[in-house]
Amino acid sequence: MDARAIRPGEVAWSGDNSGIYLEHEPGGGYATRASYFRVTYSPHGVGNVLVLLSGETNVCLHDNEALARWLVHDFARHFPQFQGSPEMDRLDYARLDAHDSEGDAASGIRERFRAPGYGVELRWARAGAAFFVVLPPERAATRRHEMYSLFFDVREASVLLDGRRLPGVVTERDLHGRRAPTSFLALSETWVAGGA
Repeated sequence: MDARAIRPGEVAWSGDNSGIYLEHEPGGGYATRASYFRVTYSPHGVGNVLVLLSGETNVCLHDNEALARWLVHDFARHFPQFQGSPEMDRLDYARLDAHDSEGDAASGIRERFRAPGYGVELRWARAGAAFFVVLPPERAATRRHEMYSLFFDVREASVLLDGRRLPGVVTERDLHGRRAPTSFLALSETWVAGGA
């Protein structure tokens, strides 16, 4: 076996982690924050997990509660959009009754979630060109993992709760030295602990 072809370290999880972060206005603070994990490998199994914060709505919808609580505690709460948010300590964990996906990066994507008391839809319009992100631990959100992901900028996106569009607009952020919208697709994402 060629050791140069094997990346050292323990794979924490792999899958997708797309987001829609909507501000009241540019620089005006977040009105709605949604982070969707589709996990295809982790020590806590596989599953779909949505973290949604908007006004009085602070919820984590999931089909695997152990995975959901681990992702929130070890990953999502360290993301810049959630870091220091007291809402992360009072999430309502609700098990999904149904989830379905539609579309692709070229045409736009919809993710629909149904759980007791919640009907959520995430909408991403057509994405921009693909690019690849590789972050060493000192630049990754957790400061403990390397992160690899296929990214797409998406300049139009929305979040609906029970058919009502939640507040906020897509703005811009600094993404590792480049300007990027606060809505994006992050596919084939993998987090590795203890890499070289």
